[in-house]
Amino acid sequence: MKFLRVLKECMNCGYFPGNQTFTLLSFALLRMGKLKQLRSLLEEAKSRKFRSIIPIHARYVSALCKNGAVNEAYLELLNAGVGAGVMMYGSAYCNLIRAFIELGMVEFPPVLLIQMQELGFKPGRRLYREVVGSLCDMEMFDMVLVLLNKQLEIKKLDIRTCYNYVIYGAAHSKKPEMAMEVYSRMVNAGIEANIETDILILRCYVKSRRFGDAFSFFRCLIAKRTPVNKLYNVFICGFCEAGKVEHAIEL
Repeated sequence: MKFLRVLKECMNCGYFPGNQTFTLLSFALLRMGKLKQLRSLLEEAKSRKFRSIIPIHARYVSALCKNGAVNEAYLELLNAGVGAGVMMYGSAYCNLIRAFIELGMVEFPPVLLIQMQELGFKPGRRLYREVVGSLCDMEMFDMVLVLLNKQLEIKKLDIRTCYNYVIYGAAHSKKPEMAMEVYSRMVNAGIEANIETDILILRCYVKSRRFGDAFSFFRCLIAKRTPVNKLYNVFICGFCEAGKVEHAIEL
């Protein structure tokens, strides 16, 4: 690549591109997958305190994740991230979390999820689902509860939302016992479940084909208040998906 040769010769002579040229070169290296060369370019730019290094460094961390160099990306985030401003970008955390999950290294994502919030980011419901779901898939249920407790301690999300996000992850993985454990803790803490919470539990039972447990939970709900159409819809859709059309029609 001619431009790489020219860049190397310029740097050897003590010259370095300006901010705009540096950005163009960095994006070109990212597109080509030349991460080693980009790393050298970033190091030099960092020593010169370039303003445009922050978004490039964040994309570099994401590129490492996509290439499977997760440990290297993690070290970049921890060591170089603070000084380079990479931690200003929540996307770097999201990509790193998903890379760890993909590799089956599910003990790291909960830690990173909490770090994100301590830095002011608000992880979305989908990211929570992926983290909690990966822990449930590996049957690391104790870590799910640890994550919930730490989340409640830092109080970055609405308390009910915290519980619902964890229940959502457990429900997505078809782990009704885990979902109900979190639900019970929520009730015992004096937090009133909302319609979203009820639907998540019902869907978890229905998707797991545990219709008996779903109806038992449903009866408990209607003993407290009049059921809304959304609760019936969970059953109707679940029965249709399970091929039990006659039960769906009856409901």
